[in-house]
Amino acid sequence: MNLKYLLIVVIIILSIYGISFFYDMQLGAIPFLILSIFFIYIAWQEYKKGD
Repeated sequence: MNLKYLLIVVIIILSIYGISFFYDMQLGAIPFLILSIFFIYIAWQEYKKGD
């Protein structure tokens, strides 16, 4: 498996843990903000590859 994809999988797993942690603290919007920043970063990398 490529190291880049392994890193993405690890980040997603940690994000799932973070989502459950913040939901237990009743701060449900924070994980979606963090995930949206991560996905925007991934999309930006893909966009830059196309140029």
